[in-house]
Amino acid sequence: MFRKGSMVLMAGVAALAIASAAWADDSNEAKNAFALQRSGVDARALGMGNAYVGLANDAAAGYWNPAGLFWMSEGNTDLTAMYTTGLSADRFQNYIAVGHRFKDFGLAASWINDGIRDIPGYDAQGNSTKVFGNFENTIIASMGIGSDKAAFGFSIKGYMQNLNSEQRNGIGFDAGVQFKMNDMITLGGVAQDLGGSLGPGNRLPVDFRLGVGITPVDHFKVGMDVEKIERTDHILFHGGAEYGVKFGDDAMAMLRGGVNDSHFNVGLGVRVSKLQADYAFTNEREETLGNGHRVSLNASF
Repeated sequence: MFRKGSMVLMAGVAALAIASAAWADDSNEAKNAFALQRSGVDARALGMGNAYVGLANDAAAGYWNPAGLFWMSEGNTDLTAMYTTGLSADRFQNYIAVGHRFKDFGLAASWINDGIRDIPGYDAQGNSTKVFGNFENTIIASMGIGSDKAAFGFSIKGYMQNLNSEQRNGIGFDAGVQFKMNDMITLGGVAQDLGGSLGPGNRLPVDFRLGVGITPVDHFKVGMDVEKIERTDHILFHGGAEYGVKFGDDAMAMLRGGVNDSHFNVGLGVRVSKLQADYAFTNEREETLGNGHRVSLNASF
């Protein structure tokens, strides 16, 4: 089993390296597109400072690391949705995902919808014109496969952007791996938006993330990630934790906190039976976004 797991891990790492090199060209006119989506999804993950690459094992893994879909409980279906409010400049972001773990693999489908409303327009002379918007949608289909020690996942992503009534579409890919060192530690890595573009010459930057998830005791999780966005100078650090307290036979309250590249996030969660509600206050890394309030609802059945 260990040998099989190692082969899965090595195949995943090789796929990441080959795909990254294949798309490392210099065209990057779309580097600012879909920036809000790179800020993350799901109030649980965001409340932990975006440190979720090594911890992802639910429907949100379709965004954070598709390899984590393999670690969902066999036969389990996970449905999650997120609503955002409070972002500056009339920005918005919504998210919904569903995942299911079959016997030998996990599948997920996700939809991210975000943008900016009422952007003031100006002509060449600086005179005001009509207001317009920038609306972005990403549809993600994900799969995770593996063994008892290692998992590999990939996603196909469809991008749709409507900027000032101009429609641009594209396609891209994510690829990720997770490796269980033992019952306590899981390592993960993912490359997001491989080959992603909004037409010729408009390539999205690849986002690389490495992370570790640690569960030292029951109901306590710690995540630590590093992130490098292509053609940026900084390596970003994400770290966070979640601590759960049972208050009934099948009920738990969770407290979360984390650092998203020196910006502090906090969160709360309550799970009763198979239903869970999560909240995160996000001190956004991108200063133009301001502070956000994210609310997620999750059902597992």
